[in-house]
Amino acid sequence: MIVSVTSGVRGGVGKSVVSLLAAYLLNYLGEAALLVDAGGGCTKYLLDSPDPPYTRELPRTYDAIISYRVSIRKEKGRFLRRKEVEEKSFDLYFTPEVRALTPGEVEALVQVVPELDDYFSYVILDLPAISGDHYWTLAELGDTRLIVVTPEKAVYDMVLSTERLGGNIIPVLNKFDKEIESHKEAQARLKEFFGDLIVVPYDPVLKVLSLRGVSILAYMNPEKETMSSFSELIYRLSSKLPRKEVRVRGRA
Repeated sequence: MIVSVTSGVRGGVGKSVVSLLAAYLLNYLGEAALLVDAGGGCTKYLLDSPDPPYTRELPRTYDAIISYRVSIRKEKGRFLRRKEVEEKSFDLYFTPEVRALTPGEVEALVQVVPELDDYFSYVILDLPAISGDHYWTLAELGDTRLIVVTPEKAVYDMVLSTERLGGNIIPVLNKFDKEIESHKEAQARLKEFFGDLIVVPYDPVLKVLSLRGVSILAYMNPEKETMSSFSELIYRLSSKLPRKEVRVRGRA
């Protein structure tokens, strides 16, 4: 399954964090999920200065696919008993990128992404704010398209006015605060437009992740409501495809 993650022409909505956490949780659950930084910027949450090859070189070499060892922190315990902390490590598969892609590079990537779908159960495309037809062509490869917006009216109005929305869409309202009236109005408007909606609450842990990277999940847990939202997202994305074994170069 190819999953394109976009916000249309609008940036700064937390799309790369949504892409990263979706890939992170799918791999945690044992699925073979590949996160492709197609200029969206998720690489910065994993590596400061990645070595080549990069996403733009995928059409000529699969060495651009790397595995990155990550950990997740889980607490377990019962009422009035001391909590135990359990840590699980697993591989996150991704292709790094350090700059925007040229139209020619995007066109070449459009040709190779369907081939990656033969090796991975999920190929998640982290796209930038779309600035031209070449990126729309990449976004439209998605069997499923995550449309990420925030509750600001200027943001979701711009997305809703985008003519090229279509296909199997999962809308995601990010950075939602149920105490703010305008956010509730945004939720109602988006539900009316899409008919269904995944709501990700504002979460300080996700803010820290955007500043310090995915490694913070080894010792900080997102809030329960956040994990519930992403569990719903993973459920919506889930398919009955068989798990696929992958061999990639590792990076600790």
